Order: sequence, then C-alpha cells, then structure tokens
Amino acid sequence: MKQVEGADHAVKFWLGVVDTYTTENNIKQGYQDDILDDSQWSMVIRQRFSHE
Repeated sequence: MKQVEGADHAVKFWLGVVDTYTTENNIKQGYQDDILDDSQWSMVIRQRFSHE
C-alpha cells in the first residue's frame, strides 16, 4: 500500500488497516514502512508485509 507523503490522514488510516490485518492473520513479522520515490506519485510512504 502506498500513500502520498504528507497525507497524514491516509497514512494513519492505512497503518490501522495493515496493523489489524497482520495481527488478525497472525503474520508474526508484522509490516515494514519505508519511503519510496514512485514513478507516478513522487515520494510516497509504503507499507509491506509477507505471508511467508
């Protein structure tokens, strides 16, 4: 998931969604946040997780 940097309301919303999802699905490593220079949106905040 990606949100445009500075869109704090969107970041807060998606962090809650990802946190709930990873917790409820017992994804032990949780998720990682980073900042990505996206070719379409410029700088974005990204959350990543794995089902492995």
